[in-house]
Amino acid sequence: MTEYERTLKVHVPDWFERATVEITPQDVLTTWRRLSRSSVVTAKALMRVVSAVMHDAQRREVITRVPTTSLPKGWSTVIRNPKRIKDVFHWWREVDRIDDLYSKSALKVLLLTGLRKGEVLSLRWQDVDLDGAKIHVRDPKRGLPRDVAISTWTVRQLKRLREIKSGGFWVFPSHSSKGYLQSLPTLTYKTQTWRPKDTRNEWDSIATEIGIPHAQRAAQMGHAAGNMTDSYVVTPDVRNAVQAVADEIMQRVKGAAV
Repeated sequence: MTEYERTLKVHVPDWFERATVEITPQDVLTTWRRLSRSSVVTAKALMRVVSAVMHDAQRREVITRVPTTSLPKGWSTVIRNPKRIKDVFHWWREVDRIDDLYSKSALKVLLLTGLRKGEVLSLRWQDVDLDGAKIHVRDPKRGLPRDVAISTWTVRQLKRLREIKSGGFWVFPSHSSKGYLQSLPTLTYKTQTWRPKDTRNEWDSIATEIGIPHAQRAAQMGHAAGNMTDSYVVTPDVRNAVQAVADEIMQRVKGAAV
């Protein structure tokens, strides 16, 4: 048995029970997707073997077309799932163990809003409208300011901060040269590691799980293309979506406080 045959026997043993001409582009694509989920290196190695074997079969006129050449452009692109928190209960518990009040609050606001770290950390109190349940953020990606809905849970978080330190300029102040927090801690729990930016992926994932439409998720997260007027309007459907996601998050972390 050749090295190629051994490789095929390990990863696609069922192919040996079929004629070479019966191996379809869909078989190749399905195999690629299955293997690449756990090991892209293994998947690529197998595809090189498949390509070599099939091209040899074509030269010997066993087949007229190599399956891999019939697949659409980009078929072997590796689609990586964005890292999310998943275990929000223990994430919340670890956040509550943080000594610094501002870091703790900022992480919770990130999870409850789905915003970027830079948008939240650079908040000024003049950007916060607690009565209107919205905040004015500056999008670091597009450089455009926009108004964003916040839930009743986020309003409570911010109200507590304001009561503790009234009269300040920054919502999340620090002794840095810019005057506000520049970074947030990475959290760990057992084998899990959570970075601050994972909160954004988690918000989007939870919103998707509870049925929030793409347009409303995109609007909240700053992905939606719109004009300057749109950026200053918080529509009722987006506001309701933000509240629904926050309610779901708070249900999942119920009892996590330490």
